[in-house]
Order: sequence, then C-alpha cells, then structure tokens
Amino acid sequence: WKVFIIHDAERMLSYSANALLKTFEEPPSHTLIILLSSAPELLLPTIVSRCRMLYFQPLPFEEIASWLVERYGGLELKAAEQVARL
Repeated sequence: WKVFIIHDAERMLSYSANALLKTFEEPPSHTLIILLSSAPELLLPTIVSRCRMLYFQPLPFEEIASWLVERYGGLELKAAEQVARL
C-alpha cells in the first residue's frame, strides 16, 4: 500500500487541489490519500464531494504507553509513559 498524508489540506491552492481531482476520482490501486484539515469547510467543494470524512481523536497516553510496553517487552512502563507523552 502507498499512503499519502496531506497535512493542512485546506491550505492547498485551488490550482493544486484541482490538479489532484483526477487522482481522487480514480486513485491507483492500493493507494490511500488522507487529507488532514482543522477547517474542512475551507476545502474546495469538488474535493470534499470525493472524500469520506473521518474524525481522528488523540489516544490517551496510558493506552500508548501500554502498547509500547507490550510491543517492546524490555521497555519499562515509566520510559514508555515518557515516550507516549511526546
């Protein structure tokens, strides 16, 4: 899979956004394009009409720390909590 993340997508110039329309309509197989925006109302309507809206929420740092300890067995909980807070 190829994953493309466009941060602050609302800041795309209309010229750039229009250039991507064909890609949004018919993305290559095994491709995921994620547009991140804190102001989706500023995106071009032609872009929004081709997207599925998902809302991402931050994970609690305790959950991240727990996963880190589980994934990297030698990691101490205190160190994992420090990393998770970052």
